[in-house]
Amino acid sequence: MSMRAMLNRLAVRPASMVTTAGVAVSCAILLFFLVDLYNRHRTEIAAAERTVRNHAQVLAAHTARTFEALDRALREAEHIRQKYIPGRTALAARDAMRHLKQSSPVIKAIGWARVDGQMQIHTLAPDSPQFNIAAQPYFAAHRDGVDDLIITPPSRAADGNWTTTVSRRISAPDGSFAGVTVASIDPDYFLTTYRSVDLGRDGVVALLHRNGYVVAREPYLAGALDKSFANGWLFTQELPHSDSGSYQAPSTADGSARVAGYRAVPGLPLVVMTSYSRADALAAWYRHVYKTGPLIGCVILVILVGTALLQRQTRSLAQKTSVLELTLENMAHGLCMFDKEQRLITCNARYAQIYGLTPDQTRPGTRLRSILEARVTAGHSPEAAEEYIATRLREVESNEASYVVNQLRDGRVVAISHQPTIDGGWVSIHQDVTAQKRIEASLEEANMRFNAALNNMSHGLCMFDGDKRLVVCNDIYAKMYELPPELLKVGTSHHEIITHRVTTGRLKGDRTAEAAQQKLALLGALPTDTGSSRIDELWDGRLISITRATMPDGGWVGTHEDVTERQRSEARIIFMAQHDALTGLPNRVLLRSRLEQQLANVRRGETLAVLYLDLDHFKRVNDTLGHALGDALLCGVAERLKRCVRDCDLVVRLGGDEFAVVQGVAEQPRGASVLAQRIIDSLKEPFDIDSHQIVVGTSVGISVAPTDGVEVDDLLKNADMALYRAKADGRNAFCFFEASMDLRMQERRILEVDLRKAIDRQEFELYYQPILNVASKQITGFEALLRWKHPTRGMVPPDQFIPLAEEVGLIMPIGEWVLRQACAEAAHWPDHIMVAVNLSPVQFHSKDLTATVMSAVTSAGLSPKRLELEITEAVLLHDTEIVTRTLHELRTLGVRIVLDDFGTGYSSLSYLQRFPFDKIKIDKNFIQQTSSEKNYFAIVQAVISLGRQLGMTTTAEGVETKEQLERLEREGCVEVQGYYFSRPQPASETQRLLTTFGPASRKAVAKRAVA
Repeated sequence: MSMRAMLNRLAVRPASMVTTAGVAVSCAILLFFLVDLYNRHRTEIAAAERTVRNHAQVLAAHTARTFEALDRALREAEHIRQKYIPGRTALAARDAMRHLKQSSPVIKAIGWARVDGQMQIHTLAPDSPQFNIAAQPYFAAHRDGVDDLIITPPSRAADGNWTTTVSRRISAPDGSFAGVTVASIDPDYFLTTYRSVDLGRDGVVALLHRNGYVVAREPYLAGALDKSFANGWLFTQELPHSDSGSYQAPSTADGSARVAGYRAVPGLPLVVMTSYSRADALAAWYRHVYKTGPLIGCVILVILVGTALLQRQTRSLAQKTSVLELTLENMAHGLCMFDKEQRLITCNARYAQIYGLTPDQTRPGTRLRSILEARVTAGHSPEAAEEYIATRLREVESNEASYVVNQLRDGRVVAISHQPTIDGGWVSIHQDVTAQKRIEASLEEANMRFNAALNNMSHGLCMFDGDKRLVVCNDIYAKMYELPPELLKVGTSHHEIITHRVTTGRLKGDRTAEAAQQKLALLGALPTDTGSSRIDELWDGRLISITRATMPDGGWVGTHEDVTERQRSEARIIFMAQHDALTGLPNRVLLRSRLEQQLANVRRGETLAVLYLDLDHFKRVNDTLGHALGDALLCGVAERLKRCVRDCDLVVRLGGDEFAVVQGVAEQPRGASVLAQRIIDSLKEPFDIDSHQIVVGTSVGISVAPTDGVEVDDLLKNADMALYRAKADGRNAFCFFEASMDLRMQERRILEVDLRKAIDRQEFELYYQPILNVASKQITGFEALLRWKHPTRGMVPPDQFIPLAEEVGLIMPIGEWVLRQACAEAAHWPDHIMVAVNLSPVQFHSKDLTATVMSAVTSAGLSPKRLELEITEAVLLHDTEIVTRTLHELRTLGVRIVLDDFGTGYSSLSYLQRFPFDKIKIDKNFIQQTSSEKNYFAIVQAVISLGRQLGMTTTAEGVETKEQLERLEREGCVEVQGYYFSRPQPASETQRLLTTFGPASRKAVAKRAVA
């Protein structure tokens, strides 16, 4: 069987196998894609059902709370009805019902009806209601004994808007029917909450009555409230079996496919339903289909096309075999074979063509001389024909392999490769290399250009082969190391060049032969399969970056770059990254690095101290003298600190006016104590800066390793806590870390977490302390005081959590809650009773304060004139323009402004001229010292007199004795408050206090004084 036949036979079976494999792979990919689509589809639908169930559950809970509030309102209306006396208390009842309506955002109207259905009091007709509800189904149901809350389906009110009615039965003391309390609610109230639920572009949230009618729906759908959906999937298939769940079904309202979740409201005939459009629920699935589907199609198409191409190539294998045979027959080189008698055995057509030989001249058996002479005759031999023939005959007689290149007389160049055979003959290959020679000439010219480029590079370059011998190098490389000419020759060993560098002192360091051997050993250890880089320093300080790129034969190419300036620049950058730009001291980065190094010694038995310090009253220097002098002061502090420490210690600027010192080997804690006191003594000396005598102090916190920790973060944290304690103890002193400090910080963090939860858990409560008019002894107002009733700690004192709330940013939501709660509760007091609310300095500087106050009084229905806002002098220290503007805005609303704790802190009489205060509250410390200290009483007299002259009310806090009250009355103090009258009480006790300190309060106070 010929080779061609065998290859053609083998080409058939692989072609069919390739086709089968291609189709199988395509089918597998398609099947995988379809399974993936199915799983993704199921996952997306399940996620959508879970989401709508969760939304329905949350909204159902919200609905339950809303109707619980409505139920309380109806019961409150029933309490109002019990006090109602026709013709006598009608006005009070109408006002009470109006306030009851205003207290609930969901109630549109509220009232009650008699047993005959005639409305007696109703907020839509406050004077005399002229409508009867006896015909309403809910009225009949209550009359027949239904005592539960009844919610009717929505209906159109007289104004054309939709409304839902909620009612409760009124029972007489003997249990008989006495009427109905009824309220109309606004369905739009629920829509505000429903709009916050993200259910995609076509999502729906609906509140449904059990009879199938829609109470509220977002988005609004025309005709939905007129129609019953009792025959829909939800009411026929889901609710009969479960009060909560999810399902997929077409929408009864608009027919669109939806994924819906529902939750029945416990105890009420209501159901909350939330739903996605099925298209929205599967949006991610569709995106995956549109994104991946074309890609999968392209992959399958590529596989099938590739299979077809491969099949075609396989089938053409037999054809290529014949082509190969033809190629061998028509090869580009001439080939001839002779026996030992120099007779031609065979040759190909190319051989005859090269030399212009005829078939007769290349007939097998022709002797070599005859062929050579024929070539000469044809003009296809070198110029010296006879000499060429003799030379050629000698070559074949020598029976040795040879390779010669001859230039023929016509200009062609032929290369002859002569290879003897075992039997004494030979085979010769004749190649026309005319074009190759021309290429070689071009390469030689290119090499000249390469050498020119090589020697004009900015970097030194060298190449060594696998035997570590020089292949090439440029002039920069030679000049960089001052290599002599004999070391630049191709083939020079790497050993010789490196030895020359070391022993002649071109490299920095020892010049001995041993040093050269060490250098060679280091270089010999470099990997031969990957690149490497290093930096060598020369004798003159230059730094040379050497990069080695390996080659497949084990050699390498090396580039040598002078990076002296770059290294210096990088060193400067590293220094700047690790040092403070102003003082030149190390910064936090270097501090952590040095601590990590020194803590390794600590673990081996040494000690280490970290001192944290900041400057006392540095901000005052910046504010009064400017930042330029402040910066100069910091530089002066840095210099003094460096003089206080040893060379082995580290002084660091942490930022602002904060510094740190790391004290190494020293006897601890004595060493840290001595150093801290030295620093304190040094920094308290005045600084003479630009003709200014500046005096600052410092506080120091100290942590010692290993006692206070063996980790960087632990030492820094503990030193910071010790600094905090040193400042709290009076400044200008030092304090060592104690474990109790960390415990206090942990307790503070726990308290912060509980404080954040307290807002959501509604653990706050307002207590009220009465404020009395001195002359009438009657209550003029109450001061609202915040209390936190912790579930495990009990009552947490305000001085513990208020500063914490200010520090962590919680005072804003807490303060807003206090303001709104106080206004809401004050709205139930008599109209002449004020309510005073304390404002934090943080809260006061909010740009939304005026809007918040306006919202609070408006929502509560409280006149702004009944609200007093108490601020301390700390509010007035900064941004007086902003403070003044805010105070005037509040005064424009009608709110009264009170300056609290006057006489303490930063008191300045100028505040009373610049700010529009209505009242001054004298700090309780002055009141309680008036009995024993004349100076304190003099201050109280002066403040009362000042308030009288400025037209401001004066209120004395902390009145605890009859003597204090009488002295304040004699001096003309207008108002008082304190334990003498009452401690702060819950809101439920305000009515009792109003009764106690009513018109007969003079006698009550007198009796208390005698007792």
